[in-house]
Amino acid sequence: MLTSKIKIFNILLIVLLSLFLNKNLYSIENSIIFKIENDIITNYDVKKEVNYLLALNSELKNLDVNEVKQIALKSILNEKVKKIEIERYFKLGENFDDPLLNNIVKELYSRIGFTEEKEFIKYISQYNLTLEWIMEKLEIESLWNSLIYEKYRNQLFIDESLLKSELNQTLKKKNKNKQYFLSEILINQQSDTEMKIKINEILLSIEEIGFNNTANIYSSSSSANVGGKIGWVQENSLSTIVGDALKNFKIGEITKPIKLSSGFIILKIEDKKTSEIKINYKEALNNKIVHEKNKQLAMFSKSYFQRVKQNTKIDDQ
Repeated sequence: MLTSKIKIFNILLIVLLSLFLNKNLYSIENSIIFKIENDIITNYDVKKEVNYLLALNSELKNLDVNEVKQIALKSILNEKVKKIEIERYFKLGENFDDPLLNNIVKELYSRIGFTEEKEFIKYISQYNLTLEWIMEKLEIESLWNSLIYEKYRNQLFIDESLLKSELNQTLKKKNKNKQYFLSEILINQQSDTEMKIKINEILLSIEEIGFNNTANIYSSSSSANVGGKIGWVQENSLSTIVGDALKNFKIGEITKPIKLSSGFIILKIEDKKTSEIKINYKEALNNKIVHEKNKQLAMFSKSYFQRVKQNTKIDDQ
């Protein structure tokens, strides 16, 4: 009888210990690692962000796990800073039917090789992600871009005569239309010494872990989360300096750092194709204007983000 009671007690003890340990493991798994204003980031958030980044750039799996976690944490911190700022101007969760947001979703899955939304949904489910969760993230990015445009649209300067001249020169030289599938690493302007060190770090990183993984770590562009992938770009929409830099490169090759007004850019040609030139001049010029506006807005976005981040209270736990 005594032996039976001891056995029952031991079983209960094991069950209780198991519950206690599982509870502690769960709390560790969901522990808060950062607090941003009134928002928090947990280990679970980082794990989910890792899955998201892996879904967008599978090459990240070749990196050290802790390095990928650091990339994910940086991504979440940046997103939280933007979220806090845009909530001062917009209400989140009301834009899921917005055609612009749906186009952003389509552009995202097109960059990683999908042509249909249902294929993308099936793919991300392997990473325990949902389309709705991703749309919440893309809504933040979309509203951030809208905020930047509203704040800086009166400061945009478009020299249309220069763009027309560039386009005319391109059309004179070409009887075929080139398109490039590009990936980028954008480096913000720094002092000459810092820039040289940063470029050397990036070039070494490209050799060691590849271009796309390096973009995740170093690029300041919003394309960093997808390994720097920009997608298909028509040659005639590029600036002269970038177009000239690309013309002698083959698929898979990487350009030298190209000087821009905002810093440097390094490009990789993922793919390219050529077709007989059938260009609508008005459309081609509009593409160049949009490209120039986006370039200037990207500069304003970086500057504004840095100011917002400096004024945001971020505490590690």
